[in-house]
Amino acid sequence: MRRFINIFIISMCILIPAVALAQKTGDINKAGTTAAKFLRLDIGARAYALGGAYVPIAEDATAMVYNPAGLAKMGKAALSYHNVDLYADIRHQFVGLVIPTAMERTTIGFYINSVNYGTIFRTSIEDQSAANQQYIFSSSQSYGMSIARQVTDRVFLGVSSKFIIEKIWLDTANGFAFDVGAIYEPGVGGLRLGVSVRNLGPDMRMDRGPETTFTKIPETTLPGIRSIPARLITDKFNLPIVFNVGFSFDLVGPTSMLLTNDVHKFAIISEINDAFDAPLRSIVGAEYTWKDMLSLRGGTRQNYDLFEYSFGAGLKIPVRNSEILFDYAYADYGDLEGVYVASFEIRF
Repeated sequence: MRRFINIFIISMCILIPAVALAQKTGDINKAGTTAAKFLRLDIGARAYALGGAYVPIAEDATAMVYNPAGLAKMGKAALSYHNVDLYADIRHQFVGLVIPTAMERTTIGFYINSVNYGTIFRTSIEDQSAANQQYIFSSSQSYGMSIARQVTDRVFLGVSSKFIIEKIWLDTANGFAFDVGAIYEPGVGGLRLGVSVRNLGPDMRMDRGPETTFTKIPETTLPGIRSIPARLITDKFNLPIVFNVGFSFDLVGPTSMLLTNDVHKFAIISEINDAFDAPLRSIVGAEYTWKDMLSLRGGTRQNYDLFEYSFGAGLKIPVRNSEILFDYAYADYGDLEGVYVASFEIRF
């Protein structure tokens, strides 16, 4: 059995990236065809450092975004904050609150996921200058709630719902979506299997409200025809639905089948994601942990256009019955340059 597990893990480590690399980019490129694209941004310095390979090991407040089933593994209340200044002056922030409930093995959580795209001068086809000194502001937010439950000692299930708002100057789009996820722990060698489907919901459409209503004046060549009320209708766009499946395996650690060690832990995380607007992709990450306090991480992705690599570190500080977690990461996005990510979480 042990030999079979080892062969399986090694095979998956090789096959998951290979499958993604073997995929064609597709005859039809759907990049840029979805609404609320910010829902696909990574959240949390730990996830960033691992390249985004997080579905099987999500066990903090950001699990509400990656895999809500991970909330059931926390056991404590938690308050989490994430901040990153992305490329092109984009700021991404996340605040999450996790609360164990009176119901046995059930945890709930609430979060705000916000992206500020900054401001630009407003121009028009007739006037390309910024002489009017008028700015255009754009932003995106999602307000979510999650619930997770430990069904058995090996199975964890979770679901999230979220209300979505996107604004570009006077235009607004509203929508809602659901995420579902599961984590399975066979109890062998620290193996974890995770799966999630994110951003399931109806299409979204930009609308300017009353400003898109106007009166159509008939042609002067057609006298006697009254003015006709009219309204501009924009197109609908799909949400960025994505299916993730991955696994984590401890090469070294207390439960490792290869090298048992109570002080050092080294895990490999591998994940495949299949998105509506992108080809099949894969991620591989690695994490070393010393005494469950200090962690070093790194990750890489396959079949992504710009992402190069990422790495980072984390520190867990026990304070009486609480824990304070600091995480920091760097991710290199090639032509878009690198970003620095900081996260903070307190568990009490």
